[in-house]
Amino acid sequence: MGASTSQSLPYVLVALCFIAIIAWNTRQRCRGIDTDNVDTFFGGIIYFLFIGLRHEVGYDWEAYDAFFHDCHTDFDSFVARLENSNAEPLFQYYMFFVKNSVWDNLSFFMTLSTLIDLVVICWLFRRYSSFFMLSMLIYFALFLDSVNVMRNMKSISFFYLSIPFLIQRKALPYFILNLIGFGFHTSSIVYFPLYFILTKKYHKYVYWGIFLVGNFMVLSHINLFSNLLIQGASMIGGRVLSSTEEYMVKSMFNNYSAVSIGYLERMCSGILLLLFYDKLNALGKNMTLFYNLFFCMLFCRLFLAEFDTLPVRFSYLFMSSYCILYPAIYKELNMRWKIVFLAVVCLYAVIRVFQLGQDEHYLYHNVLFG
Repeated sequence: MGASTSQSLPYVLVALCFIAIIAWNTRQRCRGIDTDNVDTFFGGIIYFLFIGLRHEVGYDWEAYDAFFHDCHTDFDSFVARLENSNAEPLFQYYMFFVKNSVWDNLSFFMTLSTLIDLVVICWLFRRYSSFFMLSMLIYFALFLDSVNVMRNMKSISFFYLSIPFLIQRKALPYFILNLIGFGFHTSSIVYFPLYFILTKKYHKYVYWGIFLVGNFMVLSHINLFSNLLIQGASMIGGRVLSSTEEYMVKSMFNNYSAVSIGYLERMCSGILLLLFYDKLNALGKNMTLFYNLFFCMLFCRLFLAEFDTLPVRFSYLFMSSYCILYPAIYKELNMRWKIVFLAVVCLYAVIRVFQLGQDEHYLYHNVLFG
């Protein structure tokens, strides 16, 4: 067994733990036994012990290590540095508070951050998912590389907390929470206009249009937005043009392949959700919101596919939709198709964490076990 293969084993084992609990949960459900509290406890504990206690895992660990080390303990020095930093202010204040008021230890800071995110995630799944452990498995598989986007995850957590106000059309608390999220990561600005979009039920042809046109652009390698950016920068000229061209060179896939396992998964998910359009939207505003979130994610991955990190980072803002929609689809299936559906989802989850675990940056270390 090669090194790259063996280093995936911790991730696969955790996924298999989730799958084992799902299998047990399914048997208990057939007997009419409610296991929600047990699922929440064990699902949360497994995720926290594995992700929360990670050490030196992911591409951005060294960057956060340096950032944490450079965070001054003197408040005046901290404020002076704040003005020249690229990181969002609330995240820096959060780091400063933990470092100076709780514990000056990066691993503790990472653990605390994961715990906060996990509490919000468990609350979200308990409130909106019909199958908590399936949601946890999907979240683990899809958000495993979220260890690189700690600031994003904080801003996304504030969006999750604002969802009840979005559904109730309470604008003030919704915008306040996402304004706080914006202080952790500027990508949260996307959530502001979505207040007017996400709860509306659109005709299924709108979703089909996003799906078909987006796939056509990806498969045809049509670089629509990059061309528009270049043309706009050319009109301004000077430093703006040179900076835009430099960004394009760094961020674009020069010879990218449209067809990948991730792409095929998104296409299958898109088709599945389009086929379940009527049943899912009949479940009310909650499901309509997450349905729209999924197609926001699909829009980012398809229409912005010409870029490198941009569609991936923006898709994080909407990927929780999987965790709510897939359990809803599962609930609508008969028993035979439920088994098939679970088998496919579990298989894909294992494949995804196995592939990600092969990356040398994801060689797993734990603060307790080494």
